[in-house]
Amino acid sequence: MRELLAFNGKAGKLNEGVFTTLKLICRPEKAKQAKQGNAPQGNNTTRVSKGDVPLYNTRLVIRTVEKHWAGDLSEEDIEKNLEQTILHYAIVPQVAYYRNAQTVSFVAPFFGGGTLDEVIQREREETAKIATERPSKRKPEIEAERPSERKQEITAESSQTLEWRDKLRILYQICRAIEYLHQPPECKRKPVSHGDICMQNVLLDEQKNARLLFLSPKSVEGEVGDKQFQEDKNKDWHMTSLDKVGRKQHHTFFHVYK
Repeated sequence: MRELLAFNGKAGKLNEGVFTTLKLICRPEKAKQAKQGNAPQGNNTTRVSKGDVPLYNTRLVIRTVEKHWAGDLSEEDIEKNLEQTILHYAIVPQVAYYRNAQTVSFVAPFFGGGTLDEVIQREREETAKIATERPSKRKPEIEAERPSERKQEITAESSQTLEWRDKLRILYQICRAIEYLHQPPECKRKPVSHGDICMQNVLLDEQKNARLLFLSPKSVEGEVGDKQFQEDKNKDWHMTSLDKVGRKQHHTFFHVYK
């Protein structure tokens, strides 16, 4: 199905004075290194505002990465790539950017649900607590109402931060985002591949809706060979079912972690 109502926008270019003021409003978060082999290399720092930022009227996030363009791109091409914002309900919108000789900083709205990786980790921690809990500490009503062989399973399910309906909705939303990147509507934007699909790049809002973090394409149709672009697209779809975030073995992306 074509996304006829989704369209491209244009991120604002910040000057040094405005960006410096914005950095003072946003507090630094712990730096995170890219963990995937196909992820952009270099330092990645994040700053988050404590409250709503004036003029934007919402909390903001600043993500700073080392310059991610390569090759003999002209100054015009670099600016064009940075200012192009893909507007889609399941993609994090980039509202502004600031660039210097070494880094580029992207400004986006803050989503309070955290990353999917963080949510899944909380599920694992809660499930681990249930698994090691002493029988005497279990709630009497659960002991009386449920068969003994189902106690641990039911209690673990109730402790999850994501229900099955949430996981299916998140998967659907991310798939729609990838489809929109690969097959844009009738507009001047060329199809692009993401190249860094992982749970750390899936952000959730307070209603547990997913947003795919997309800073720059892995490849653009027409700028690489057809075979290479198709391989990059296939890798995007592959990563929606296999999560490689810092793990030696593959795990199903939306598996019920127990």
